[in-house]
Amino acid sequence: MVFYQRPLKLAYFSPLPPQPSGISDYSQELLPHLAAVADPHLFIDDYEPSDHTIKWRYPLRNYREFAWRQAEEGFDGAVYQMGNSRVHRYIYRQVFKYPGVVVLHDLVLHHMIAGLALESERAGIYLREMAYSHGSDGVRLAWEILNGERPAPFFEYPLCQRVIDASLGVLVHSEYLAGQVRKRSPDAPVGVVPMGIPAPPDPGPPMTLRARLGLPANAFLIASLGEVTAPKRIGVVLQALARLVGAGVDAHYVVVGNVAGDLDLGLQAQRIGIASRLHVTGYVPQEEFNAYLHAADLCVNLRYPTAGETSASALRCLAAGRATVVSDIGANRELPDGVCIKVPVNGDELDMLTAALQLLARRHDLREQVGAAARRYIQRNHRMEQAAAAYVTFIDDLVRAPRRPHAPKPVAREYSGQPLLSTMAQELHNLGFGPQDIPYLQGLGAALAPLSEDRNHDELPAQARWA
Repeated sequence: MVFYQRPLKLAYFSPLPPQPSGISDYSQELLPHLAAVADPHLFIDDYEPSDHTIKWRYPLRNYREFAWRQAEEGFDGAVYQMGNSRVHRYIYRQVFKYPGVVVLHDLVLHHMIAGLALESERAGIYLREMAYSHGSDGVRLAWEILNGERPAPFFEYPLCQRVIDASLGVLVHSEYLAGQVRKRSPDAPVGVVPMGIPAPPDPGPPMTLRARLGLPANAFLIASLGEVTAPKRIGVVLQALARLVGAGVDAHYVVVGNVAGDLDLGLQAQRIGIASRLHVTGYVPQEEFNAYLHAADLCVNLRYPTAGETSASALRCLAAGRATVVSDIGANRELPDGVCIKVPVNGDELDMLTAALQLLARRHDLREQVGAAARRYIQRNHRMEQAAAAYVTFIDDLVRAPRRPHAPKPVAREYSGQPLLSTMAQELHNLGFGPQDIPYLQGLGAALAPLSEDRNHDELPAQARWA
């Protein structure tokens, strides 16, 4: 007689479209393949998914229902898609209440945590995380930041330690990020799952697409796709474009995606005399995103500093068979040299980027060669069904293996032999807190409550632990 194990019943926490995160699109694409090998139940924040078929394809719940649904339905485990943006805040809070497997898309969570503290006017949240990850030095630094004495060092202080420590296992998309996690928590189970990227549909001939999108028909068209922030280095691409045009190349540059409010790309382009050659679309739906991608001759996807992420937008460019220029940093270094062009992030960045653009503008055959190799690489290594199967293998090992699974560390930590809260109390005294600060300290106390020194893993809800 043959016995078959039932599929894993997973509580799946992730943003979904229309939530503004690349992880929203990633989850929507992954879920059909995950549902083929597991039983995912979705837990989301307070919004309606733009894909209305989600409701009948998968059980869809508000995340606030998880505790009682876990008690009634008995999930095998929770999966948390964790990224460094505001739409992941509800997931960040759940990770500590109900430990599970965190899919860590970004090493840096500092922007999300600082934003949460700022918008909720609870500075204690920020002090708590800086203390947890960096001890008394973190408290001093956080207080200087809160007082406006220095900017937040987002990339130098990633603030991911407590999320890693609270998790039963961590899934990442690159060996680079796996190494960063292991360095911070050597005993944490870490699995590497190459990010799944679906094969993009062919929207039609590039000339037809350019006519529909209002782009110049015969220009050398460079594209950067995805949300635009300062680390995406768009200003450097604009400088390289100016050099390219100065060398006689009829080049245009299209930037597809939301642009951060502190960036004025039009003004930058105007100052260097190429305003007419810059096209900024803002957010576009997936179908239009794909059209811009296939209309381009070349894609540029730079980023420095890195938050530890694997760039889904860069992988989408490779999957579409587009020659793509990336920064030689972090997870990008794991891409074979033949499937993309890497430029350094040091002082040679602009010169090397300009040289790459000039070469690829002249060599249509080289663009075709690199693009074809890129497409083959994605088809071999980044299929959605491969990613879904790897998820289940990793989680199944944690749930069903006979050995005792990794237990999250207690949320209270010690520094230099001193309990965390005692250390923070001493540092606040050193910083000059007094009776006049009682209202502020009351808010700080509320934020520090989860770090109570007498709380440990055994006090977590029993139904949330895998044993």
